[in-house]
Amino acid sequence: MTRAVLGGKRGNMQGPYNVLLRSPEVGHLAQSFGAHTRFNSSLPLALNELAILLVARD
Repeated sequence: MTRAVLGGKRGNMQGPYNVLLRSPEVGHLAQSFGAHTRFNSSLPLALNELAILLVARD
């Protein structure tokens, strides 16, 4: 999982990854879902980032 995160668009292990490393299968699934949601959205990047921030705020 570490190689997948560091080799992807995220490029760092900030956030929940330290905890997810304890369960590599769950960590891989969570990373894949998060990367797809953030980087493969049909929304323009700025609007997608705004939506992420609005959801995270609540």
